[in-house]
Formats: sequence, structure tokens, C-alpha cells
Amino acid sequence: MKDRSLVFDIQGEGTLPTITILEPIKTTVKNQPVIQFNRLLLGQSQSKPLIIQNTGNIRAKILVEIHTPDSSFTLYAPDETLALVVEGAVEKPATAYGYFLPGLTPIRRPVLLDLDVNEKVSFDVVCRSMHISNLKAEIKVIVQDNRFEDCTIFVVGEGYEDDITIDNVRGSSKQGTSFVEENILETLTANIGAIHLNFGDCAISALHQMTFTITNHSSTDPYRFSWAPVPNVTFVPNTGHLHPRCSKDIIAEFNAEEPVSFQNQLIPCKVIKITFPQPLAQVADWDDRMRIIRWVPKKPRKSISSGVDDEPRVTSPSKGGKKDSNKGDKKPVESAAAIAAKAEPAQPVEKVKVVETEPEPANTTVDESAREIPVRCSATADFASFSCDCEDITFRDTLMFQSRVFTFNVYNNGNVLLDYHWIISDRSGKVTFDRPHSAAGQRRPDLTMEDLEKSAFEIEPALGHILVGQQQEFKVKFSPLDCVSHDAIIDCSIANLAEGRLQPQIQVKGTGLMPYCHFELEESDYIRGNRRKPELKGPKGQPAGVSLDPATRVIEFLACGVGVTERRSFNVLNPTQEVWKFTMINEDCEKTGTEVSCKTLTGVVYPGKKATISFDFTPTSLQLVESFWRFTIPSLALSVPLLVVGITSEPSVFLGSSQVNFKGLLLKRRAIEQVKIYNKESVPFKISFDKKCLTAYTQSAMLHVEPMQATIPPNSSITVDLMFEPIEEGTYNYNLIVEVNKKPTPLLLNVKAEGYEMVVSCSLQDSKGSQVSILPGSQNTGIVNFGEVQLNERSLQKIILNNGGKFDCLFQWEITLPPKLEKFTDLISISPEIGEVKPGSSLSCDIAFCPSKKMTLRNVTAVCRIKNGCQFPMTLIGAGILPDLHFSFKKHDFGPCFLYQPGMSHESIKLIITNDDIREISVDCMYQNTPFLKVDAKPVVISAGKRTEVEVSFFPMDIRKYTETIPFLINGICVVELKILGQGTALKVDVDVPKRRVVKFGALRVGETATRTVSLVNNSLAAVSFLLVAAPNATIPAGVLSINPAREITMAPRGGKLDVMVRFSPSARVPYFNEEVMLECVGGISMPLFTVQGSCQAIDIQLDTDHIPFGGVVRGARSTRKLVMQNVGDIGSRFKWDKSLFAPDFSICPVEGYIATGMTVDFVITFHPTQHNRDVRYDNLVCMIEDGTQLYLTLTGACIPATPTKEVLNFVCSVRGKETRSITLHNKSGTPWSLVPVIEGEYFHGAELLVVDPGQHKQYEVSYQPLSMTNENKKHNGSIFFPLPDGSGLLYNMTGFSDHPRPLGSLTYELPAKTHHVELLKVHNWLRTPQRFVIIREILKPDKPDPATTIKGFDYIDIPGLSDREYKLSFEAYKEGNVHTKITFKNPLTGEYQFYFVTYKVSSPGVIDTLKLTAPVRQSVSHTIPVYNPLTTSVTLTTQLNNTTEISLLPTFTVPPLSEGLFSFEFMPLKAGDSNAKIVFSSVDLGQYIYEVELVATPAGPEKPLIFKTGLGTSQVLQARLVNYSKTKVDYSSKTEGAEFHVEKNTQPATSGGVGGTEVVIDVTYEPAALGDSKGTLIVSSGAGGEYVFPLVGQCHHPKPQGPFTIRAGQSIPVQFKNTFPVPTTFLLSVDNPLFAVKQSELIRAKKTINIMVTYNGSPSGQSLPAQTGKLTITNPKNSAGQAVHWVFYLKGISEKH
Repeated sequence: MKDRSLVFDIQGEGTLPTITILEPIKTTVKNQPVIQFNRLLLGQSQSKPLIIQNTGNIRAKILVEIHTPDSSFTLYAPDETLALVVEGAVEKPATAYGYFLPGLTPIRRPVLLDLDVNEKVSFDVVCRSMHISNLKAEIKVIVQDNRFEDCTIFVVGEGYEDDITIDNVRGSSKQGTSFVEENILETLTANIGAIHLNFGDCAISALHQMTFTITNHSSTDPYRFSWAPVPNVTFVPNTGHLHPRCSKDIIAEFNAEEPVSFQNQLIPCKVIKITFPQPLAQVADWDDRMRIIRWVPKKPRKSISSGVDDEPRVTSPSKGGKKDSNKGDKKPVESAAAIAAKAEPAQPVEKVKVVETEPEPANTTVDESAREIPVRCSATADFASFSCDCEDITFRDTLMFQSRVFTFNVYNNGNVLLDYHWIISDRSGKVTFDRPHSAAGQRRPDLTMEDLEKSAFEIEPALGHILVGQQQEFKVKFSPLDCVSHDAIIDCSIANLAEGRLQPQIQVKGTGLMPYCHFELEESDYIRGNRRKPELKGPKGQPAGVSLDPATRVIEFLACGVGVTERRSFNVLNPTQEVWKFTMINEDCEKTGTEVSCKTLTGVVYPGKKATISFDFTPTSLQLVESFWRFTIPSLALSVPLLVVGITSEPSVFLGSSQVNFKGLLLKRRAIEQVKIYNKESVPFKISFDKKCLTAYTQSAMLHVEPMQATIPPNSSITVDLMFEPIEEGTYNYNLIVEVNKKPTPLLLNVKAEGYEMVVSCSLQDSKGSQVSILPGSQNTGIVNFGEVQLNERSLQKIILNNGGKFDCLFQWEITLPPKLEKFTDLISISPEIGEVKPGSSLSCDIAFCPSKKMTLRNVTAVCRIKNGCQFPMTLIGAGILPDLHFSFKKHDFGPCFLYQPGMSHESIKLIITNDDIREISVDCMYQNTPFLKVDAKPVVISAGKRTEVEVSFFPMDIRKYTETIPFLINGICVVELKILGQGTALKVDVDVPKRRVVKFGALRVGETATRTVSLVNNSLAAVSFLLVAAPNATIPAGVLSINPAREITMAPRGGKLDVMVRFSPSARVPYFNEEVMLECVGGISMPLFTVQGSCQAIDIQLDTDHIPFGGVVRGARSTRKLVMQNVGDIGSRFKWDKSLFAPDFSICPVEGYIATGMTVDFVITFHPTQHNRDVRYDNLVCMIEDGTQLYLTLTGACIPATPTKEVLNFVCSVRGKETRSITLHNKSGTPWSLVPVIEGEYFHGAELLVVDPGQHKQYEVSYQPLSMTNENKKHNGSIFFPLPDGSGLLYNMTGFSDHPRPLGSLTYELPAKTHHVELLKVHNWLRTPQRFVIIREILKPDKPDPATTIKGFDYIDIPGLSDREYKLSFEAYKEGNVHTKITFKNPLTGEYQFYFVTYKVSSPGVIDTLKLTAPVRQSVSHTIPVYNPLTTSVTLTTQLNNTTEISLLPTFTVPPLSEGLFSFEFMPLKAGDSNAKIVFSSVDLGQYIYEVELVATPAGPEKPLIFKTGLGTSQVLQARLVNYSKTKVDYSSKTEGAEFHVEKNTQPATSGGVGGTEVVIDVTYEPAALGDSKGTLIVSSGAGGEYVFPLVGQCHHPKPQGPFTIRAGQSIPVQFKNTFPVPTTFLLSVDNPLFAVKQSELIRAKKTINIMVTYNGSPSGQSLPAQTGKLTITNPKNSAGQAVHWVFYLKGISEKH
């Protein structure tokens, strides 16, 4: 199988805990939150909230502490906040000091709070004015694990005890920029306590006023105030006095003649303490607003050069120290009234009115008391500037009373607020055309002057203002009231335009068309919005699906509940000058009854008048009601279709539960249940219970309901109590009806209950059917005896439950087991365990005892509990036993046994299994035989009283201990195990003293006897029985050498000893011998023990033959033969032939001599017959030996006439074969021939006698049977002589060639591969002496032997003389083919051998196993196949897959030597269905392994969903990964469902999948445009690769902080930001650290990304600062959904050194 990599998509999102300060909302321009308190006099206090929210997606721990130099500020926490404190000391109000608030606890030390996601925590910050100063404090909010979110909330206030205060600022200002009042604080060093006069945006040359109050709090000292002159700002009064405990309103005025702008400009108010020369009570109040009026005579006009002013001069009071302000004039200034009273005109004089500032009362200033009260002032004055995208509007012709709307925009591109006021100037109308049956060109008579003066055009909004940089959408509406052409000019009044800039002006035109009638009826989208169901029929029974008239007017009724009449009325206007009559016609095919009715079926409408038409809707059901009507004006042939739609909703009044079950109640016991009735409507509803439903069981039970009637308030609920008490036994079922006003169907409340009195008895039924009662109570009174139960069998006992009552009896069994039996879950079972017994009947419960192992039940109880009644306890007893099957033994130890070798006997034992039970018992041996232990057992059923035998054989293969368990399955339910033990050991019998392994007798004389003792020891672990056998030796006569004991010997194990007596008693010479004494075990093992050496010395002279035939010799010829004398004795001797006995036909040479020991003497005997003699025989020719013994020799021959030589007989055959030739002899004489052939040659044979009848011929067969092989240089020679009766003879010479032996057999076997085969080969010993053959196993073909093919057997075999033995040959091949072998048995001493040809035809192994795999489509399932390698080298197998492409496997895999390899493959289908496949493993060395595979593919489900989580303003790209398993190159098409999801490439190519598949990656982008969740689907499909469906889930949350962005001092970096909204938006920019700088706002086009430059200024002094942190906050104005979103970017500033 191809290597495949496992790929994981690891996605993570770095996140940090983040918080948001919800309150205070006031911040500095650096976006730093500030809690600003009012200026407070000493002793006054004020409270403001602090609210913090965890806006991150993980829990946040925040440390909150307040840093205040004194106790002016206190942080308080409510109880719900204290619950979130995880660390920190909190003082309780009872022990805290200072200012208290009800329900609040002061926080004086840092507290650590643990906030969950989106959790809020609130505090109250209290400022108490305790001393005179600017009050400052800081509330530190430290966020663990995110120091960028650390926040400092500045708390400012002012405590004062001033005589003069300024407060109570009044007056409205217009702010045209997006920065509002909350952002007025620039630095904390500003006097936050000073009042702020914010004039906002002002027009050029326009007066703007604000009012405030100045107060003198002193009780004794008067003060004088005055304002310093400031451009464009004036105060009225500018100067004045403040008497003790008095106040004065000041008017601040701003007027600019040219553009100007200032923020927080400081305008000081100078105040100074003054004193008056007279008592304070006598001094009137004064300021420079006060005026005096005088009438003075008119003076003549003087010349200009006189330098006299005509107007009176008003002088200001002096500014000296404690000096009189009226120096030189000690009289007080008289008032105007006094002057007028004293003036008595003497004559009529022309007078003029003079208005003068009233002189300041005389006072003395106290210089050291002078001081200034700061007042801040802000204003922006500039000309308005705008742009408009519309110049004229022309509407299409519009029916009267209808409307058309046109929209346009005006953009404020100036620096100040733009105030606008639209004015419509309508010009006179003009008749355009006439319509039939209408007063064309004439105005409607019903129009009043007000209607005629009212314009047909409207603009919204008509007045207002546009913020700087914003645009305003305007709608112009055309609603004609008559049929004339309308022409108007819409002028926009913008007062603050620059000189020469024209006001916006738009010309609008439109024409009104007169209708015949007008319905004053609101529009409905019932038809236009496709709310009407298509299956509804049309008017007059038109079939469903027919479209309604587009002019159909819809009247909708929305009714809640039935039975209540709803009325809808509308007016019909007659705009014509004719009187017409209308008629309402119903067009329903079926009468709607009283549900829809028209109350105005006909009427007359005069010109310009209206008629009211009313419809009533009285629903009787909740079904949708449609009623078709037609409004007709017969005189005008006009009709308008009307559709009355009645939609009835059922009142949302419902029960909290529709059923109440009191369950079982004993008689005369009361129970109470509650149920709630909810009203989810906005109007109250009355409910009432039907009393009749409560009287169903008045005699046997009581049911009460409280309350029976009630009114449920809107959006509320009530609780109803149900009380039930049974009196008699029985089951109660109440169906309470709850009537709800206006609800078509009542509410149904089902109440169930049961009253009972239990009468139950329990009894135990025995096997005879009799019953034993079990008494109720708490003590165990009943005993259930299961008796003896065989394992895994069930014993049942019946318990009878008798219900003597009138109602059902519910029961439940409980079983209690002791701890040691609790693990046996199915030991005791009761059926049924839970049930009911019908009245008057009984129920049988079966208690089953099923033991799984041998056990005895003790302390087991069963209790039958009667519901609401008594209980019946009982004790369970019994025993689990095995079947009565007797095994002759349960454990057997073979003990030490000698390692098994083929041919030897093995240890075995017979197991006798006896059935002593009364039933048949099945016995199945579950043991799998192994090479060392075999069990000869077949499944058997043993009849009662019978038995069976099982033979267990032990074949130890290794020297080790064996322990095996033989399981026998009894009756298929229990297992009896037999334990077999044994030990493999080697045969270790030896001579106790190794030096004595050679028994030496030395050289004895004839007649002497010697005895030797050999001690043997058995060092084996097992006893051994054996025979001591000396190998046969021809040189040792029988009885000369004996071993005692000669019988079978058994030696004890572990050191058992035995003395063996060896006796040597020669009666003749015995040459030196070295003979092994063999130990031959009864089981077939033979081994040499010791060697016997010895000899018997004597003269032993032998002739190689005692008869020499010469055959026929032609007279006069000579023939010689060789005679060998050998001294095989131990003593040399002289010898002498009697040569006289040889004469005359024979002679011998030498006649006498000496022959030494071990020497030979060759004698030449010559046959030289002198006369014809057919039978020359010399018997008993004597050779005298020195010791007196004689050797005898017989010589035979024939003297024949000379005959021609015949051809040579040539013989050729294989060794140990036989070849026969025939010689034809013709008897031409008249007498029969009885011929005795004379054959010379060891391996030539023929008949000893041949009879040839007279005149006949006869074949004489000569056989050549060689026992040894010849070569070309040495052949076997011989001759055959036929002496004929007539004295002649026939002589034939013979030559034999002995070739290699022929095979003993050619054997052929057919067997499947991977099958072990054993064959027995018969081996023959052709000699009389034992032979040891070495076995040579050869593989002839193939030429290169297969290493996986094994031929095994013993390496040698010993065969006694002229005997046969079987040789066990094992063969195993792992692959198919023909294996030709040659098994050779060779004698290494002589080189002679014999052999077999064995041919194995190995066929295919066939199907080894059938596998079944199941997997869903495109999901893989793996399987492992074990393969064993028997070779000593690693084997590589190739794999082949047939009939499928859905299985992935490696092309090759390697199995280590002599190990089991595991081959794994995967099945991954591409389509559902069933199929079959075949897997073949092939190896040159191991052949084929064939496995059949059944494949089942189930349908696939959707792919893993892609879950997007991102913040607003960002996009997220996730990769949808799929694996293409198609075997060809394909293109996948992708499409998304969901507006916020898209893919860049709609087509994605994919290469062929191959075995492991190729990955196809599709990038899916999620770019939300609004907060919230959204869903979609990605569908990727291909014709060949299939379809993949990926669910898409998008979660858009508030933007998370990003960064940090590192900036070096004096440098700037870009921060990318994208406007994700679909419209251009202005975003506000701010930083909270003054060391960073950024522009204030940025207008970004829709869906565009820009770079916002942020600068880090570093230290103003140039010194190196530690790393600084800050936050860049980007805010968008609230959108249409009211969502204000903030984007935060963390900033980190570092110096150059860092």
C-alpha cells in the first residue's frame, strides 16, 4: 500500500481577556474614561456608576483598586458584585467608616473579580467634598494576562468653600461634529471643575447666548465681579456687585463676523471683595446693565471744533486700592426721579431723553481678596457649505389621493452644522386634459380654500440640521388632490451661507388625474406580499390558483378569539361633480353566514362628499376567512373588487400542564396538586371551571377546585389548586372543562387518581402443584429451595400472587445478594419483575436460579413489595453443581519423557470419561492439537451409565517443561479442564567412569575365560528400558562373547546404576575385535555405550578355498589356479604339502614353507592331464601344519580335446540388478546329458545341473547379479564350462559391467501448496551385515531450489543385514509448481547407494480465508492479515487486487525471517453497494496467498462543518479539505449558499486519486457585514468524484483587539483597516496614550481597505523610556440597527535603544 500521510488542520486563534468600560461614557479626546463630578461645596456628595463588562471570549480576572490621596472618593460594590470577588479583603458596612449607601459595601483594598464571558460588574463611585481643592483619583482596572487592556479611570471633582461660585449653565448649543460633550476633556491638568460654555457650531454674524448663575455664598461680604474682554464673546452684565447671599444671572454672548474656532478657551472672571461707606442694607444692588433715564433741555448744536460731546459720558469706577471711587464729589449721585422732581421748568423748553448707565455705588475694594474664577469657552463659527445631487423633479401622472415619492441627498461638506428649512412655493395649476365622465379642467367643488392653498408637494424632513461630513436623505412626495398640473419650486433656506453662494432650489412638476371614486383605505400587502395561500378559491367559486384582479382592495381583520364582532369602516370619496349611487355585491360562492357582513350595502354620494362603508367580522372558528365583495357604481359602469380577509388567532391562554395525576391514594387520604393557567395576550381573559365535571364520583371520591372562576390579567398567570380524596377503591378519571372567554375550544384538564385498599396473598407452588402460603411482614417467612442445579441451567420456582381486592395490584420484586454474589448479574431473575395483578385473579412469578459456577446460595432474599401495601419476604436457597460426569483423572503428569524422534514410541494415556448422571451428557474437546500434545477426541454424547475413552499422546520436542490445559465443554454450558504436565528430556545413559568406556580383555588363549564389569549410570530425568546388544561380528563365534543381563533392563532416573557383566570365553582363535555395545531402547532409540576389545591367540591357517575346479583341459595343455594360504592366527607356523598326492595330473608350488602371522602364501597349482579323462578328481590333498593340524584340498578337472573358442558373453546391468543370458546346448547323442556346469566369477550364477535329452537342445541361463559397481578399467570376469559326457567340453568366457543403481521407485504426489505432507520410504539392506546409510536429500528440479520448499528427515538410518526399514520423509511447499527430488541412501564406507525419485505436484493453495468489510462511502476501514515466513531470510510479497478499485494496499511488504508479518489494507468505497474482491499475495519464495473479500459500502453523511468565528470588519478563510479518490483527473465545481460566504475559485482541478487519494483544498471566505450568526452550505461536486456537502456556520462577534504593533520612537507604521459595511462610512480614530498620535477621523469607501498611520513620538525630552503601551480605537457611528462597533489595536512603543 502506498504510504499516506495523516494531515491535521490545526487552527487556533490567539485571544486575550478583554474588558469594556460601559460607564462612564465620558472620555478624554485620548479615549480615556473619566468620571467627572460636579463642583461640590464642602459637605456635599455625589454618586456615579462604574460598569465593567467582560467582552472577550474567555473568562477574565480583573483587579480593581482605587488610588485616592484622601477619602474624598470611595468605591462601593453592591452585593451581586461581592459575589464575584475571588481575592481581596472587603469591609462590611457595619465595620466600615465614613459615608454609607444602603446595600453597598465600600472597597478600600484591591479586589480580584472573576468575570465570565459577557458578564458585567458594577460599582458606585462616591465623591464627598471634604476640603477645598481639585479632587483627583484613579481607579485601576488591571486585566490578568493582558496588560494592554489595563485601564485607568480618572476620577475628577472639585471641593470648594468659596464665597463666589459659578454654576447652573443653561442654553442649547449645536454641535455639528461627531465629537460630543463627552469628549471635552483634553488633559487632566485642565481645570475640570471650571464651567464650560460650549456654543457649538455658530453662524457668521449671528448672536448666540448662554446663561449661567454667579452666586455670593458669603453672609457678610459683598463682592464685585468683572469679565476680561475676549474677542467675539461678551458677558451681560460684564461688571456688577454681589451682595451677601445673593446671586445674579449672567448672559454669555458669542458673535463672529468671520470664521473662527476655539476649544476650551479660558475666560477669567475677576472677583474682589468690596466695602461700602454706608450700611450694606442701605446700598442698592448694581451692575452695568442698570440704566437711568433723564429728560434734559436740548442744547444748541455746537461746532465740531468745540470738542464737546453731545452724548453723556459714562465713566467706570476707579481701580485703585482702598480709595473712594467718587473722589472730589462727596454727594451721592441722585437718581433720575429725584432730578426730575427738583426740576421745575420756568418756561417751555424742548427736552430730549438721555439714557445713561447708572453710576456704580461708592465702594472700596479689598485688593488682597482679588482672584479669578475660570470659565472655559468653546465655539466654531464658519459659513455653511453643501452639495445637492438634484436640481429638478418631474413626477409621472398620478391619480388623486395617490402618492409618488422621489428621494435625493444633501451633503454637508462644511465645518459647521448645516441648518436647513425647505419652503415649497406652488405656482398656479393648469388644466392638461379631460377624462370621460369627469369635470375636466375644473377644481373639485368640495375643496376648501385651505385645500386649494395646500401644495400637492411635500418634502420630508422639512427642517433640521446635517452634521459635519454627513448627508441627509430627503423625500419629495407628490399627492394631488385635483386633476391639474402642478408646478412648484422647493427652496432651501440656509441662513449661514457665504456671500454669493446660492440657496438650494429644486423645481418639481406633476399632473394629477381625477378618479371616479377614492377609497380612504390603508394599503395591504396581503396579495402583493404573497401572503395569500394559493390553494384558496377565488370570487364566484373560481378554482384555486387563479390570480385575483390587481385592483382588488383588501380589508383585513385581525381577531383574537371567536364570538366577538370586529368592525372595520372606511370612507369612499366622490371627487367628481356628479351624484352617483353605489352598491355592495357579495361574490362568495358559499355563504359565510354571519362571519363577514357588510353594514352598508348601498348608498348615495354627492360630489365632494364621502360615504362610510362598514364590515363586521364575527369569527366562529380559527380558520382563515375570505369574503369577496364588489363595489359598483352602476351609473358609471364602475366596479372595484374588495376582499375581506378575516384572520383569527386563538387566544394564547393555556394550561401549564394538561394532566394532573394523583397516582395511587389510599382511601380517605387527601392530596393537593397545583396547575397554572397562563395568559400571553395583552388583554385579560376570564376562565371558569364546569361544575358538572366535578360530580362524576360524588359518592366514592371528592375533587375540589379553587378558584372555580377567575380573570387572568394580561401577560400573567394564575395558580389553581386541585384537592382529591378517595372514599372507595377504584380508578378515577376527571376531564375538567375550563371555559375561556372568546376561545373557541375550552381547555381540558385531565385529572387521574386511584383509590385502593390492598388484599393480596402470596404462596409458593411446589413441583406437585401444592401451594405453601408466605406470610406478609418484615421477616423472611418463606423458603424457596432450588435444590441442586447444574451450571448454566435454570431452575424455576413459581410464586403465586392472588389479588383478592377489587382493583389492580401493582407489585415489584427486589433481590438482595451477598457481596460475593453481586457480580453474578443473572444469578437470580424474576419474571415478571414488575407487574400488576387484576382483581380476583392470580399471577405466577417465576423465580429462576441459573448458576454460572459452582456455588451455594446463602443469605439471598427476595421481597415482593405491593405498591401501597404489604411486602412478602422469602429466603432463597440452592446450589450450583457440575454435571455428574466422572473423569478418570483431572491432572496427569507424563513426567520426564525423552525427546520424540520419528519412529520411536511415544507416551500416551487413556482418559476414561464416565457418565454417572441419569441423563445424556455431551462432551466436546475444545483443545487444538499441537506438535507436542495430541488429543484423540471427537464430540460425543455419552449415555447414562456409559463411558468413552480419549487418548492423550505426548510428543516432547524440546528440553523444557510442558503445561497444557485441555478444556472439555460439557453440555455446551460448562467447561471441565484437564491439566496435562510433562517434560522433554534427553537420553543420558553412560558409563559411570568415562575411562571405562573401553572394556579390554586382552589376548586370551583358547579355553581361557575372562569377565569384566561395566557400571552404567542413568543421568536422564526419566527411567529408561533398554537391551544391551553387541553388533554382529563374523569374527566372533557365537557364544564366545556374552553380555549379562541379556534381557530388557529398566534403569531408574536421576543417577540409577546398573552393573553389566561382559564374558569372553573363546574356544578357538578369535582375531582382535573392537566391538561396540549398543543401547537399544524399546521405543526405538539406539546409542553406543561402551566398546569391547580382545582376542584369542592361536595358530589359524586357512586356505581361501578347499576346492579348486579346473574345468576342461585339453590334453597336453596346462591350466593353473591360484591358491592362497592365509595365517589369520597369532602364531607363525611351518607347513608342508604331500606332493605325491598331486601326481600325476597336478602339481603345487611351493610344497612347504613358513607362514608368519597375518601373512599369506600364494600357491600355484597346475593341472596338466596326461590322458583323456572326463573327470579328474583328487580329494583330500593334505597340507601338514606345524601344530599338527591338517588342511585339505580337492582338485577337479577334465582332460578334453581341444575345441574352438566361443564368443564372450557380455553382461551389462545396474548394480543389484540382474541380467540373464542364454546358452544353447545341443545334445546330438542318443544318451541324455546330465551336465554340471563349472562357473567362475563372483557375480555370475546359473543352475547347478542341466539335463539335456538326447537329440534335444536346451537353453542354459546364466545370470549376472552384481552387488558392487564397476568402472571401465575394472570389470567383472568369469567363465562357464560345460563338461560333456563324451569327454569334450564347452567353455564360455563372461564379462560383466555393473552400472549405477536404478531408483527404488519413482513416486508422484499431488497436494496443494502450504500443506505439510509425510511419506514413508522403504529402504533395503542387501548385505548380510548391518549397514548405516547416510541420507542425501536433493531437489533436482527446479534447478534453483525454492528456499520455501522444505524436505526434512533424519540424516542417517541403520538397517540390519538383509532387512528393510521405513524412512519418514516430510515435505512442505509454499508455492505451486513441480518439485522433483532424489532421496539417496548411501553407505559412506563402500560408496554403494540406493535412491528414490519423488515428484511433488504442488497446486494452488486455494482461498485461505473470506473476509467481510463494511464502511461508509469515502471512509476507510482497515484490516490486518497475518503471513508467516518460515525462511531464514526476509521475504518480500507482492500484492494483487482483483474485481475492485476501492481497496488500497501496498504493492509489496516484507516479512522478517522466521516471523509472522502483519499486512494491513484499507477499504474505502466511492459509492454505496455490495461487491466482492480478491486479494492475492505473491512471492517468489512463498507462492500465493488468496483471500476473498466481501465488501459492503453504506451511504456517506455530510462532511465536517466549517465553523467560522471572526470579528466584524475582518474576514476568515477556512479550507474545506476533501480527498479525491477518483482514478482519473476531475474538476470539482464549488458553490456556496449564503450571502456572507463565497469561494474565490468556482472550479478546482484535481489529479487522479490513486490509492491514497489526492487532497483537494477549497478556500471558503466568510466576511460578515453584521453582528450575529449566519449559516450556509458549500457544495463541491464532480461527476466522477461524487458530491461533498460542507455545512457552513458563521459567527460574527464584536471585533477583538489586534496587535501589538511595535513602533520605534519618532517613526510611524501603517495599521490596515477595512470598512466592511456596504456603504461609505466615517470612522473616528483615537489613542489613549499621548505619546502616540493619529488623525481624528477617516472616511472609507464601502468594502475598501486603507492604511492608518500611527506615530510614536517617544519622550518629549529625548530621554530613553521603557516600552510604552497604548490602544488605537476606531469607532463607527451607530448604524441603522443601533450598533456601535469599536476596533482596538494594541500599540507598543519602544526607544531606539530597545
